[in-house]
Amino acid sequence: MIAVVSTAFDDLRSADVRQRDTAVRYFFSDPETHVLSFPSVCRQMDWSVSAVRRRLKQTLSPLLVALESVELESQTV
Repeated sequence: MIAVVSTAFDDLRSADVRQRDTAVRYFFSDPETHVLSFPSVCRQMDWSVSAVRRRLKQTLSPLLVALESVELESQTV
């Protein structure tokens, strides 16, 4: 379970847009249809889903904004 979360966390910082988008959906969507969904893992590990999401937003916000601006620049060239 931890490996799934760790991989998704690494993917949030990926230069690959698809990997990053998949990781964002993993952390910030709410489907609990799978045992390895983020909310399910949080429940198993006794983590607060909202607290982890809040921390991810705080930590990654500057990075995600920087990556988006680089992507926008490359599209206009």
